[in-house]
Amino acid sequence: MPKLRSYRSADGTLWGVDVDLPGSSNAIVRFRHPNGRTARLSRDKVLESLSGDDIEQLFKRSMPISRPDPLIPSSAASNG
Repeated sequence: MPKLRSYRSADGTLWGVDVDLPGSSNAIVRFRHPNGRTARLSRDKVLESLSGDDIEQLFKRSMPISRPDPLIPSSAASNG
């Protein structure tokens, strides 16, 4: 279980806060609801609210989180 900090929101809810995938210039910060939820909205509502332009902007800023397989097979990779 990751180490959590606490944050009390304006409505009085005490959220757990943790960090995942820290990098040199970014990280995923998660707010964990006391009853186990990790967001205030459902995934479906968030997805429905995104316009085509929103999705395009998110895609342009996206990056892979992890890959189960290498992008280039080791036999085809250059050593230098």
